[in-house]
Amino acid sequence: MGNNVEERVAQFAINWQRLSGKIMRQDLQETLGEALSRALEVICTGVPEPAAIIAWEPFVQDLARTVRLDCQVEWIGRRASRANSIAAMASADIGINVAQWAVADTGSVALYVTPEATLYPSLLPKQHLVLLDVADIVPTVREGLMELRKHLPQLAKIITGPSMSADIEGQLQIGVHGPQSVMVLLWASDRN
Repeated sequence: MGNNVEERVAQFAINWQRLSGKIMRQDLQETLGEALSRALEVICTGVPEPAAIIAWEPFVQDLARTVRLDCQVEWIGRRASRANSIAAMASADIGINVAQWAVADTGSVALYVTPEATLYPSLLPKQHLVLLDVADIVPTVREGLMELRKHLPQLAKIITGPSMSADIEGQLQIGVHGPQSVMVLLWASDRN
C-alpha cells in the first residue's frame, strides 16, 4: 500500500464494501453540502417521512444548514437536557458522525467521543452515515493507532461495516447490535 491518497481510497472502498458497508464519494463539482444532500436522499429512500436525523457535532450541524432534500426531515441536535437528547436520538432514523481517521487495509473508520462529538448517532439509529475526509485514510491499523495515540480521546470506536452476528443457528444477521446500514461519504477537505 503506497502513500498515494487514491490508492488508499480505493483499498478502503473495497474493504468497506466487502463487509456490507455502502460508500459514496463527493463529485468533483460538488460542495460537501451537495454531496451530503445526495447521500441523504439515497438513505432516506424507504424511511418514513419526516426522517429524523441526528446531527450532533457542530461541523455536521453547520453543514446541515446547507442541505437541500426532496424528502422531509427533522434535524436532531443538542437538546436542553441529556435525557431529552438521548430520547430524541433513540427515536432517530439516521445518525451522522465525522470520522477522525480510517484504515485502508481493513475498511474501518474511527469515531471519537469529545466535548463536541458523541457516539449515539453511530449506535441508536437504523441508518448511519459517516463523513470521511479522504486525507484521513491511513494505510494500516498501526498508523490508525498512532493517530489515536496522538489525540487520546475520552473514548474511541472503530467501525468496520454494520454490526453482524451469526449467534442464532449460524445464520448471519446484519444490524442486530446497531445500525442495519452504514454508509461512508468520502469527501476532500481541500475542495471545500
